Amino acid sequence: MVLKTYVDPVSQPSRALMLFVRAAKIDFEENLILIREGQQKTDEYAKINKFQKVPAIVHDDFQLAESISILRYLARTFTVDDHWYPKDVRSQARVDEFLAWQHLGLRLPLTRYILAVIRPELLFMLTTKPTEEDLANLKKQAEKALDDVEKLWLEGSKFVHGDEISIADLMAVGEIEMIRLTGYNPREGRPKLSAFLDRVKETVGADLYDGVHEDLNKVVDYFAVKLAK
Repeated sequence: MVLKTYVDPVSQPSRALMLFVRAAKIDFEENLILIREGQQKTDEYAKINKFQKVPAIVHDDFQLAESISILRYLARTFTVDDHWYPKDVRSQARVDEFLAWQHLGLRLPLTRYILAVIRPELLFMLTTKPTEEDLANLKKQAEKALDDVEKLWLEGSKFVHGDEISIADLMAVGEIEMIRLTGYNPREGRPKLSAFLDRVKETVGADLYDGVHEDLNKVVDYFAVKLAK
């Protein structure tokens, strides 16, 4: 059965999937669905993902959306190292604990701040920029989320759960790397978080990590110039 992935490299959960299938050595066929070009909104893609978002997969005749469901399905379906999604019930529950937390605990506050800086019209439904107070409040919430990763998940632990990498770590780095779009450095003042990012990169392989983040880095550079004006 052929596994087909549908991703946009600038999407946080897409990059988690891209890292996983490569690092876990799963055979796959990659299909790019570029959000900036509206490719997720086509009728053709709607037949693959009814939510018209990325990522998505098609495995033979089985279609699946939502990144966490996809990662769990792949870890259970393919022969991958156990550390990615442990079979031990309690270890698996710890991974799931982070995956459940990150929706509101990490992704939401970071995404809200990112949009406020680079696409405020999407967040505030306004044609004008948010106020300085708006930005300050959203930045504070984003910083708390990053601090929480250090305090709640990386205290005395190399990865989100224990000393081995899991799919939870891939979801984490996807969100953390994204805030660089605003010109904000999530590593600054956070030694544990910085070491964690380096550890994930080293574990999956620097070339693999950099390759998956190549498009994001280009967008980061683009906004660095735009925001400096």
